[in-house]
Order: sequence, then structure tokens, then C-alpha cells
Amino acid sequence: MKLKDILNNLEIIGGTADGELQISGVDCDSRRIEQGFVFVAVRGYDADGHAFISAALLFVGWKLAT
Repeated sequence: MKLKDILNNLEIIGGTADGELQISGVDCDSRRIEQGFVFVAVRGYDADGHAFISAALLFVGWKLAT
């Protein structure tokens, strides 16, 4: 899938990205991020995904949605 397909029905409030970028997956668990994934940081009951943004970026995730 392409990034523009993922973002198509979302309200974008800022940022820049290449909509033609190939995305192989989307996940909110930084431990499951692989190359080509988009990491989505969400607040959960036990943990706040925002605390794991740096881990996801350092591992292999390089696109970010919050």
C-alpha cells in the first residue's frame, strides 16, 4: 500500500511526506515495527505509545503518526 492510501480519510493537521511511499505495515507496538512500517503512537490503558517513539525510530521505523 502507499502512504497516501493510509492517510486518505484522515484529517492531516501538519507535516510533510511522500504520498507515493510504499508502506508494508502499520502498528502501534514499537516492538513489532519493521522496515517500511508506520508507527502510530497512541495512549493506552497501561502505556502511552508516545513514550516509545524514539525506540521505534531507532529500531527501523522512520515514519511517524501521532
